[in-house]
Amino acid sequence: MRPLCTRFGARLAVALTTLVLVFSVAGSALAQVATAKANPSADDIEKAKNHMAAGVAFMQDPDGARYEEAYPEFRKAYELSGSLNALQNLAICAQKLELDGEAITYYEMVLDKKGDDLAENEKAQMERDLAALKAVVAWVTLSSDRPGVQVVDERTPRRGIPIRNRYEIGLQPKRLGLHPGNHKLVAKA
Repeated sequence: MRPLCTRFGARLAVALTTLVLVFSVAGSALAQVATAKANPSADDIEKAKNHMAAGVAFMQDPDGARYEEAYPEFRKAYELSGSLNALQNLAICAQKLELDGEAITYYEMVLDKKGDDLAENEKAQMERDLAALKAVVAWVTLSSDRPGVQVVDERTPRRGIPIRNRYEIGLQPKRLGLHPGNHKLVAKA
């Protein structure tokens, strides 16, 4: 598949107010994968603990898990501290939010770095989730003729409300792992 900027370069170059792509994913990324600090300070660790606690609170909400709110908390906790527990929760949130490409990456990282320390049933569940994601993910590569283009991916499930994920694309191709279904991508500069 040719990059978006090659196929639609003229439209993107003219003004790129809005570009809409509609396609169907039958199931055959990466948005921005979190990276951890190499040597977190004591202050970073303390901040990470606060973000981790907030993420856990969102996941344990009495009205039901709030993955959308928990996701950035676990992401920040992992970025600040490199906590593998934060990374594991980040993988779960990414899967629940249908950020399949990120979920695959995070599950692989957890299994690689923490796999031997996981309870047998927990490791088996992660491996099943990872295998299921890999079996159905559709990889799409997007790029633009300018940096800072915001792409909103909207997938409408059979039941429930549409699921929206946001990505930033630019000059370098970005690989997104999309959940099976009908997607509408809207790009704005």
